[in-house]
Amino acid sequence: MKLKLIPALLAAMVILLASCGKTNPAESPTAGDDAAINNLLQYSGYTDTTSFINDNTSTPYASPGFLDGAKADTFPVHVRWARKINQVSRTVTISYDSSNTVALAQVTIDFYGNIFVDNTDDGLINPNVDTLHDRGRRLVRLRKVNDRWRIWGVTPLEIATVNPPYNVVIDRVVVTGCGNGPIEIVPSEMSSARLRENLPIFNPGDTAVVTVYCRTDGADSAWAFLHRWIYRLPRHHLRWPLYRQSVTVFSRSWTIASDSIPPLMLPAVRHSSVDVLAWNTLFGDSAASYSARIWCLPYVVTRDTLPQ
Repeated sequence: MKLKLIPALLAAMVILLASCGKTNPAESPTAGDDAAINNLLQYSGYTDTTSFINDNTSTPYASPGFLDGAKADTFPVHVRWARKINQVSRTVTISYDSSNTVALAQVTIDFYGNIFVDNTDDGLINPNVDTLHDRGRRLVRLRKVNDRWRIWGVTPLEIATVNPPYNVVIDRVVVTGCGNGPIEIVPSEMSSARLRENLPIFNPGDTAVVTVYCRTDGADSAWAFLHRWIYRLPRHHLRWPLYRQSVTVFSRSWTIASDSIPPLMLPAVRHSSVDVLAWNTLFGDSAASYSARIWCLPYVVTRDTLPQ
């Protein structure tokens, strides 16, 4: 009996020795940096990923302030619409230079939900409903200073409909009223991060003016809207139609003071979004398809140095 146990014992010892000899896969040398950067991207004001395109309701509504609703350059008051985002997925990829002190992060965000449009002007809220899948992309430039990662530059967050029947195109956005303006933003900037000091910089009380040059690559036209947040508690979402200057040019202004930023909270990073929807999306019938493009633009409100 003892002799019969020897082969089994030897086999067990071989298995034990083999398992002891295995090592766990080596942790990525950038794992700590990856975690630090992801945390920074999640909470920094420069990369706020609050869904600026989410009206968070399935009840379409008209934008406020339609005292001039009869003017030709104003979006028709009877056309009501809303986006409701039901699911968001976010991925981040990071690359480093050879010294591991400079990094470039690409943030990709997928938005899934519905768009509700009521344009019949019949007194009833019985909207057409279409599903939506929009994808956003932003590049973030970072540097490690005193062993701490800091954001050095960002691109706008560009969001566009995935596989639309035709594309909405934003050719450029011009921002005026800022101390370092006018600032022109063009599509090529989506692949090269704008440094913080080159973002639009305002003082409280300045009047910001945004002009959007947009179109579609099909036979359709488009209309542009502006999304903003009033940073009081609770935060309040505003969506305004821009005034139409021509078929492809839209503009609107707002006063920076209305953000109500307490002096002790200056400087601050804020965001606005220009949201361009295809004409057929807004004015078509139940067979109309959804197509949109949005640029989420960070800007700085400051009387002092740039926020970290």
